[in-house]
Amino acid sequence: MTKADDLKSLRSEFCEESRRNSRTVLQEHCEIVEQKLAEGMLARNRRWISGNKYESDRLLHYNREKDDAIEESSRLVELVNSLDREQKRATKEGHREG
Repeated sequence: MTKADDLKSLRSEFCEESRRNSRTVLQEHCEIVEQKLAEGMLARNRRWISGNKYESDRLLHYNREKDDAIEESSRLVELVNSLDREQKRATKEGHREG
């Protein structure tokens, strides 16, 4: 095979690769990295797995709390928007019904 043939095959392979969906390529790369991690690092260091699970759980908890805070804020905005003008003035001045 000549250098020209090598360049042609590289060029055609590159063009073929560039036509593929970039998300598919990224997914393939992630799968390769995960596989290498499972074969190497994770097999040798079990503590990393529990640390990774801990961080994942913390992230899930944070997201739940964030969603609850957003929902509560939305309810508060709805309440404020439902007040009539006089109720808003009274609330602003610190008056309470009693």
